[in-house]
Amino acid sequence: MTTLYDQLSDERTLREAWKKIHKNPRSSGIDQITIDEFRDKLETELGEIVKMLRGGKYKPQLLKGHPLEKGKNHSVVSDNKEYRILKIPTVRDRVVQKAIERLVEPYLSKKYALYNSVSYAYVDGGSVEKAAVQLRKYYEAGNAWVYKSDIKKFFDKINKKDVLKMIQDALPDDSLMKLIDKFLVIDIQNSAELVERTKQEYSYNPLVGVAQGSPLSPLFANVYLSSLDQLAIKNEMKMVRYADDLVVLTKTKEQAVEAHRLIEAHLKSLKLEVHPLEIYGENVSSGHEKHSTVEKYSGLIFLGLTFKGSKIFPSGDSYVNAIWTVRRAANNKTLPFVKKLISIEARVQGWCSAYAFTDFQEQQVTKLDKQFEDVMQKVLRKSDLKAIHNKAALDALQMPTYKFRLNSIKDKRKNKKVK
Repeated sequence: MTTLYDQLSDERTLREAWKKIHKNPRSSGIDQITIDEFRDKLETELGEIVKMLRGGKYKPQLLKGHPLEKGKNHSVVSDNKEYRILKIPTVRDRVVQKAIERLVEPYLSKKYALYNSVSYAYVDGGSVEKAAVQLRKYYEAGNAWVYKSDIKKFFDKINKKDVLKMIQDALPDDSLMKLIDKFLVIDIQNSAELVERTKQEYSYNPLVGVAQGSPLSPLFANVYLSSLDQLAIKNEMKMVRYADDLVVLTKTKEQAVEAHRLIEAHLKSLKLEVHPLEIYGENVSSGHEKHSTVEKYSGLIFLGLTFKGSKIFPSGDSYVNAIWTVRRAANNKTLPFVKKLISIEARVQGWCSAYAFTDFQEQQVTKLDKQFEDVMQKVLRKSDLKAIHNKAALDALQMPTYKFRLNSIKDKRKNKKVK
């Protein structure tokens, strides 16, 4: 009988996993070996992994900790900010984890019904757009009240023993469990560096938490919350969950409050918590503490989007983060000019692809394009270049504006629907 571990040890399995991992060329783990460097020695690397797996000597390396400011899409470090810590595996470990994920996902999905009407993150076919469109449908069906919350320190609080038991119960054999256990318990190597950068304490608990940044963690997170999804389905709750963020739409304020009570009680059984409840018009806080909220649908902000009636807009923070990522790429001193342009292009196109489905506001996009032009003017000046014959920098570089890209993507979608 061929076990899951036997399949993992097959070079073809690892090669397919390599094709699926995130291909940021400069990305590396604690060993400093980048995606590009791994690719240059791909045959040797895959052969070495196979050899270690078959010999029972494969041992995951420690992770590289990287701080991301909470609530932001960037890592600007400051004394008075909170961070979530990305824990990045080596490229070799990413390949092995991705291979494990691909082997176990069908069994976990079947047993825990991971593809359902509630969960939209970390599943094939799930997306922010589909989550947003589903919320709009619930609203248009007469649900004008919203319960919104997220789970406190979710990835840090997942009980490892419980999730391991759930995984083992779903698999046809336990041949991978020892290796999965090893991936779940490894910590970061650069904790001292992390403390110095964030000016905050760092602690590690081997009993709870999965590493954000590891390929296995999103799948295991969905497994851990699968019973919450089923609770919502059983109670006919109009719930949308995107990882640890969730929204429930209801017809009345009282139903929204009841949704909080049901979810709070269930999460307690999973050793998880939501934030205290704040009800629209009743107990408005000072804004210093994070809360779960019961509020009207119109004006809801969720997943970087603002919902107003049947229209969905990018939130104000989405525009701020859009230009921030461009500035970050533009200020990357390690990139030569051409690669810097490629990096900027990818960020602009990625944002437009993500938000093209929205009812974006012309004024906001025009402002964004003005900021984009200013950034590119600076890029040209720092590279001892200037726009030809007083052309705008974007014209000189033949880089389409945000507005042009957004409208182009919208037009392509319309044409595709017509066909």
